[in-house]
Amino acid sequence: MLSEEIMHQLQQLGLRRGRDFVPSPPPDPAPILDPPVEGRVVDTGDGTCFLVEKHYPLQHRQGYAALGALLEEPLADLVEMAAPGEAVPDPGGLAFLDTETTGLSDGAGTYAFLVGLGRFAEDAFHLYQVFMRSPGEECALLETVTRLLVGATGLVTFNGRAFDVPLLTTRYRMARMSTPWPGLPHLDLLPPARRLFRSRLESCSLASLEQNILGVERSYLDIPGWRIPSVYHDYLRGADPSVLGPIFYHNVHDILSMVTLATRLARFLLDPFGESGARQGLEFYDLGKLFEQRRQFQEAAAAYRAALLLALPDAVRERTWERLSATLKRQRAWNEAVEIWESLVKRPGAHPLYAYVELAKFFEHRRPDLERAAELVRRAIEEHGAYPGSEDLAHRLARVQGKRERARRKE
Repeated sequence: MLSEEIMHQLQQLGLRRGRDFVPSPPPDPAPILDPPVEGRVVDTGDGTCFLVEKHYPLQHRQGYAALGALLEEPLADLVEMAAPGEAVPDPGGLAFLDTETTGLSDGAGTYAFLVGLGRFAEDAFHLYQVFMRSPGEECALLETVTRLLVGATGLVTFNGRAFDVPLLTTRYRMARMSTPWPGLPHLDLLPPARRLFRSRLESCSLASLEQNILGVERSYLDIPGWRIPSVYHDYLRGADPSVLGPIFYHNVHDILSMVTLATRLARFLLDPFGESGARQGLEFYDLGKLFEQRRQFQEAAAAYRAALLLALPDAVRERTWERLSATLKRQRAWNEAVEIWESLVKRPGAHPLYAYVELAKFFEHRRPDLERAAELVRRAIEEHGAYPGSEDLAHRLARVQGKRERARRKE
């Protein structure tokens, strides 16, 4: 038991008995403050949220293209790449969706505090931004998003298949609400952009595509995406609502740029060798790979030939020769393929292993010249004998020499 003297000292330091303890009142909740953009409060019956509406004429340009240009573009090739097997939607009914979130993961602890939606209607492009001023407005936000998607023929996102849609699906489930996109074709524009431009660009982020492909320049009002979660948390803690202005600006331009990107991709795929198609060597190289994956080998060869006529990094130029020759081999265009392999093993400097091997195969199987085949394998061993799997060369040489000996004995 503590002595009275010690208890007196503890009481002077602020210690109190349990019966004497009176808890401090909880702090007042931060007031709900409207963002610094023109909008209105929406009451869905399940609560309120804040809605911003902007309307752009179809002639409004985001970068190099007008927003309404997408309405004139056939989407079949883009859908085939972005959403294989999906129905081709009416471009006039597409809904462009982008979220701003409290974190960069799609786990249960992350939620979307701002959902932007763009729709074509009545000779204009209508852009809606649904904002929750506090976490308690999430159900109203989700209900508003559902209403805004009524009548949509397809969903368009940028990296939305991996992030935006799974995150929103989680939020709908936690709110015990149905998601509004079952059955809608989902065109995620990031995968096609990567397949067409990844060799040319160090990054296929939307910001990089804007600067290098779409001709979009954002103003000083923009905010880097990685800063957005912390700014929203500052707002929830009572920061001046003006801190949200750059977030709304960022979200608007993400959506507008998706429209221009969809137009660019659709035009590229419709006429890849035309004015709106590939323009640089690296773009033709990526186009060739795309045609290869589709087993359109004649078109792939044409793309690789075009790439070789333009500037290419040395390493990509080597891969282009290899892919072109492999594509010609698939078409049984042996004369042109052999011409490429022969030129590669005759040029000064190091020679690619595949050229030796393909020539050796050709002279062993297609145009029997076992002396020539053996010579090519020996040269390959001399130049590349230390490479992993070099035993394959030794095995090939032994087989060719065995065929040659048997042929001599028959003479």
